[in-house]
Amino acid sequence: PLNEALPKVIPPPSARELGWWLLLPEESLEEDQLAVREAVMEESPEIAKAVTLTKRFHSLVRKRNAKAYDKWVTDAESSEIKEMVVF
Repeated sequence: PLNEALPKVIPPPSARELGWWLLLPEESLEEDQLAVREAVMEESPEIAKAVTLTKRFHSLVRKRNAKAYDKWVTDAESSEIKEMVVF
């Protein structure tokens, strides 16, 4: 049938869904969710940088790595991302 030949159209994610897609491990996401995440991060270097900083912060807290905190703060402040600078 014709419907099978047409590409699958997925509705855009909500802001909350996209937030999770950006932070969850790749293996937790479906192929279309990964594609959206990669497109968003490619389109917005600021979002990509914020995701990287957020994941680093999560890791240092999870591992209780106090030594890495000062470096993270320096990187966050120099990121020029308002939400990271005032954190």
